[in-house]
Amino acid sequence: MKENKIKILFVKYDYIIKEMVDDITKSIENINDVVKGQNELIACLEKENNPRFAGFIEQLKKQNEQYETQKKILAHRLECVNKVEDILSLSKEASFMLAMLLEAFGVVNKEAKTIQERQDNKEDIEEVDITYTA
Repeated sequence: MKENKIKILFVKYDYIIKEMVDDITKSIENINDVVKGQNELIACLEKENNPRFAGFIEQLKKQNEQYETQKKILAHRLECVNKVEDILSLSKEASFMLAMLLEAFGVVNKEAKTIQERQDNKEDIEEVDITYTA
């Protein structure tokens, strides 16, 4: 088996991960704000002790439970994305892997532009050395 090295040019998409961190963090903050507001509304309605509000109060409480579930899911995703961000800061190979996955899943470069076309568009092009055995 012979070890080979090749240089590969790729578009760096690390910024997408940073945007995901921001978006998920904002979503969690929004959920917290909504739950807080709904809890305040529930407290006000419960003080009224009016049976007409019982169904509405119950719906708000169920919504808050659903929001808490969504928040747990988002917190897990944020933890995963933060780990990816940490790894990307350590390795060009990881950036390359991210780029290839994003392109393979059709998240980016949906027009299948070549590296040259993308360099002409001033996209953030990186070079990575890949080692393989054959």
